[in-house]
Amino acid sequence: MLPQYLAQKQEQQSKRIGVLDLSGKHSEALKDYFKKNLLTKSGEITYHINEVPFSRDNKKVLIKELVANGAFDALFDLHHMESDSAVIDIYHQNLGVEELSRIQKQLNHYLLISRIAEMGLSGKEALLLQKQIRFREYELNEAGEISAVNPVIRYILPFMFLFVLVMGIISSAQSLVSSVIEERSNRIVEIILSSVPAKDLMGGKIAGMGLLGLTQIGFYMLIILGVGGYGLPDMSAFKRLILQKLAGILFFLC
Repeated sequence: MLPQYLAQKQEQQSKRIGVLDLSGKHSEALKDYFKKNLLTKSGEITYHINEVPFSRDNKKVLIKELVANGAFDALFDLHHMESDSAVIDIYHQNLGVEELSRIQKQLNHYLLISRIAEMGLSGKEALLLQKQIRFREYELNEAGEISAVNPVIRYILPFMFLFVLVMGIISSAQSLVSSVIEERSNRIVEIILSSVPAKDLMGGKIAGMGLLGLTQIGFYMLIILGVGGYGLPDMSAFKRLILQKLAGILFFLC
């Protein structure tokens, strides 16, 4: 997060962008759009857009030469901009992920504005087209009552259970390996193996550590159940989720 924050705070340096537009309709429009919408904090132009003349025969060679020799920091190759399958190929050498994401976002916005202008839509009609549907989800519980779906139960709790299970497995395996190494280094295992078979010894260790891990997981689940009882209005779905997780653990043991 810190490098991303520092990158955003750093003054954006101006860059040269070349546009390969076979139709010849978007180079000047892109130039005007980037001048208005992408400026540095001091008010200077961030991206200087210039149209690059080319032919189909020398396009690939031209792209390599212009980017490699530093004539342009990036090249936009526009394809099928008037259709619903518009494609823009971006060629560059040292543009970062954040900068590429910002450029792609602006190019999408430019294409949206261009299509709205071609259709002759008003500002209100354009906003209406961009308005997304707001969904509300409900489900029927076992008693037949309708209740809103809690996103905490649907998305966050499964991740929490998975995290608790993974942490229990990791801690138990680490303890098992540490105990085996310690006994081997102190020659305790040689004394134990003189009276107990190796399979029984390892079986006891694995069973003991496994039960310890299950105890830890059960303790964490009880804590989650206690906390969830105060913060979740619909406990039926929460209890059903816990029973599903317990059934999965029992299936794994059997």
